[in-house]
This record gives sequence, structure tokens and C-alpha cells, in this order.
Amino acid sequence: MLSLVQVERQPLFKGGFNMYLTTGQVARLLCVSQVTLARWDRAGRLVPDARDSNGNRLYLQATLESYQRAVQCQKGGVAV
Repeated sequence: MLSLVQVERQPLFKGGFNMYLTTGQVARLLCVSQVTLARWDRAGRLVPDARDSNGNRLYLQATLESYQRAVQCQKGGVAV
């Protein structure tokens, strides 16, 4: 199981904090390379939610879930 990375502890909702996945974790979950994630970022297809102090891309789990739903809709012929 992949663990989430906590960054800058910004409240997401009352009592909660943003939890991010690294590019390596996202790449493994989506079965793509980190280079592909960078390409998708430049194309605006899957844009990171934040960057850490080193400039590394970070993604919220909710963003990935939304992206996966959009891909499934497109595969089913629904315009997104």
C-alpha cells in the first residue's frame, strides 16, 4: 500500500489536512512513467495540486480519482 505525503499542513477542511501523493506513487498507481506525468502536466491533462520545496509535483488523491473517472467516461463515449 502506498503512503501519502503530508506537505505544509494546509487545512483541506475543518479538522483535516491535505495529503499528497508523489509522482512516483502516482506513476505506479496509473501504470505510467514519471516522464509521462510530466508530459501530462505540460499539456494540462493532469496538473499537480502542489509542489514541494524542491519543485517536485504532488497530487491529491481526490485529483487522481477525478482523473480516473474522466478517463472512464471518455472510454465510454461520454464527452468530458
